[in-house]
Amino acid sequence: MLFLRFFASKSSSETVDYDAVRKTILEEIGQTLKQKRLELDYTEELVSNQVHIPITTVKAIENADFTHLPEPIFIKQIINKYANYLKINGEELSNCFPLENNKKAQKQYLKKSSNFKFNIQLSPKYLYLIYLFLILFSIRSLSNILEFREFQETKLPQTEIVETDTSKQNQQPQAIPAVEKKEESVKSEPEELSLKLTVKQDAWVKIIVDGKPVYEGILNQGTEKEWIAKEKLTIRTGNAGGVMISLNEQKAKELGKLGQIEEVTFELPRRS
Repeated sequence: MLFLRFFASKSSSETVDYDAVRKTILEEIGQTLKQKRLELDYTEELVSNQVHIPITTVKAIENADFTHLPEPIFIKQIINKYANYLKINGEELSNCFPLENNKKAQKQYLKKSSNFKFNIQLSPKYLYLIYLFLILFSIRSLSNILEFREFQETKLPQTEIVETDTSKQNQQPQAIPAVEKKEESVKSEPEELSLKLTVKQDAWVKIIVDGKPVYEGILNQGTEKEWIAKEKLTIRTGNAGGVMISLNEQKAKELGKLGQIEEVTFELPRRS
């Protein structure tokens, strides 16, 4: 195949743009899958229903449209499932799709930048002047801080007197504060985030809890999952309409439309 020859022609010392490679290879894979689908007289809707892949994803795979596709790891899984359904060796075909990132160029850049030496030589006279300037600057800064603190301390008694006077004028008991306290206790903020997920249609899902990825994969129809976070929880899916979520026992709702890529982050408010 062309994409196998593409890799064979690349030198090991040459920098590879894997995003461009993935684009080229997916174009060939997509044409292979589309041609086989048409030979079998299968429609895109039929493939979508049988393989449990959104129809937008089927079209995106055949047209190499990365704007409607998830991360490369999930694209590889979709290629495998799609090819197997068409009686093509899905494992062999999906293994032609690379998952590498553009790390080599970054390493070369770091290597080049590390060769740059910052070398400045100063005479002892200039070093002494710089040292003296730093001492004077530090003394001046410390003096400003002490003056500011003294200014605050002199103003504090006046503030206390004003607060005492106003408190004497409002000594009559009121029922409103008690009601407010009761309402505050009822509407207290939750201490954690509890996310329940129900899958209506097969979808790939990625879950990040408190900054750490805890799940990545394709969930099948009927699957129910629950995750709990102390501060922050993020869910990303390639089939928003096939996923129902409920946060902290609230009414379950869809993340979006079928075949739509969606990412939502829930975060507890910071306590003062």
